[in-house]
Amino acid sequence: MNTLAELLHALECDAALPAAIELGAVLALPLPAARLPHAAHVLARSQAQLAGIVCEQRNGSFALRYPFWLPRGLPWLELVIDVTPGGTVPSISPRLFAADWHEREIEDLFGLIFSNHPFLGNFVLHDEVWPEQAFPMRHDFAATDADGAPSPYQPQQMLQAEGAFLMPVGRCTAASARPGSFCSTPWARKSPTARRGCSTNIAASKNAPRAWSPPMRCCWWSA
Repeated sequence: MNTLAELLHALECDAALPAAIELGAVLALPLPAARLPHAAHVLARSQAQLAGIVCEQRNGSFALRYPFWLPRGLPWLELVIDVTPGGTVPSISPRLFAADWHEREIEDLFGLIFSNHPFLGNFVLHDEVWPEQAFPMRHDFAATDADGAPSPYQPQQMLQAEGAFLMPVGRCTAASARPGSFCSTPWARKSPTARRGCSTNIAASKNAPRAWSPPMRCCWWSA
């Protein structure tokens, strides 16, 4: 689609063309939530690039803004979706992977639900500190809302099937500690090549910062 008129026609927003010509810089298109996946699909096929998702609270409701950069000198396009508290919005992550983290952050901080998202859940607010149903970016949030009974951390299990389980795998270590961890393995002690590499790595790691957090579990495998 080489012209703004063609793009707006594909988005079924022909009536917005006069406003786009007048505004010039950014064109805001209010859309029903149900039309969001189709609009994202059309924009993705038009080589538009998603710049982010902005969530605004307005007198008890929310507005989601999806700014898109358009090629060929076309003006910026912004899809605007109104959402009521407790309502759901179709996820565009299956069509535009760049929206994944934005949707997860909004779900965590504002409490808006994105239907058909492949992996919603705790993202920036973790159960060890934050109780459920605490949304710190809402206007009615109070600092005391964070005082609650946090629940022990349990990673989300993606595979739901008979016999499926979660098993911790590996650990997180600082970069300066990895050479030492590797050199302590039986294979590294027996291999001349590995011993030479370990000596070089350990010497280089002496210049690394000494402050580092202790190893911790970071990876979970679902089977």
